Amino acid sequence: MLQFKLKNDDKKWNLFVNEQMDNQLITIAHNPSLAAILGKSFNVKAKKIIIEKNNLIIGIFPIVSIKNKVISIPHFSYGDILFAGNLKEKQKLRNKIIGKKYEIRSFESFSKYFDDSKIMSYLELKNSEEEQWKYWKSKLRSQIRKGVKNGVTIKIGHAEYLYDFYKIYSRNMHDLGSPVLSYRFFKNIMNLYDYGEAKIFLAQKGEKYIAASLILTYHNFAEVCWASSLRKYNSTNANMVLYWEMIKYCVQHKYKYFSFGRSTKNSNIHKFKKQWSPEEKQLYFNYSSEPKINIKKLSFLANIWRNLPLFITNRIGPFFAKRIY
Repeated sequence: MLQFKLKNDDKKWNLFVNEQMDNQLITIAHNPSLAAILGKSFNVKAKKIIIEKNNLIIGIFPIVSIKNKVISIPHFSYGDILFAGNLKEKQKLRNKIIGKKYEIRSFESFSKYFDDSKIMSYLELKNSEEEQWKYWKSKLRSQIRKGVKNGVTIKIGHAEYLYDFYKIYSRNMHDLGSPVLSYRFFKNIMNLYDYGEAKIFLAQKGEKYIAASLILTYHNFAEVCWASSLRKYNSTNANMVLYWEMIKYCVQHKYKYFSFGRSTKNSNIHKFKKQWSPEEKQLYFNYSSEPKINIKKLSFLANIWRNLPLFITNRIGPFFAKRIY
């Protein structure tokens, strides 16, 4: 008999991923520790649903309930059911769990209302640093070398670098005209993220930190979820060194995939990622009804935000950012 249960059994959840989903691209969205992080950071109901058939786990589904809406999952690029059964069963279960109002992020479209403007870029990593280095064109390698010659060095750490990461992240988001997620959210990641790594990378020139990133890992997958740099130091090529060091770290630690995260097709960020010769995978944001106007696409609001003082945007930004998931 096919049934789904709300279970706080991370051991069984992870065992299912490791044993039955090993040949699939598993993202950080299915790390069960995110439920506690999202719940504590945004005061939402985060649930871990385990699907069983004849007492055997055949699927998992992370969801977050915000009012009467189900999202899988907010503030990250992915979600949906991981399922070892057939497609008909998968769709039937999905419909039963998500109800009438939903937003599901997936590698497949299943609703007549969906947004396919986003794409995921990722590398299937080589077995060694040397192989990975040779994978890229000489133009990319020369940009990394230029950054090293400019004196850019990298520090790798954890919560001890959170303040420095957030300082660069908030400055960059201000320049982009976007509200920041709260410091508390990132602190919760550092304290509660489990079954994988949460690592901060800082690019330094002299005594100054000029770029920063935060990667999360789960199973054999690593993703740079947030990366920022100070614009006045763009000429140093710090970003190129930063990304190479992240990728190198993931090669050294035997991850299979390195994800650059999602981006809007043909945007400047997408073009930056394409330099690294990644594979690409289409993302679908499935909606239960026609989505309302996306506040992120209203450029005049971004211009207003940029002109507000940084200390004000850092204070009020999290109030808006938690609603722009």
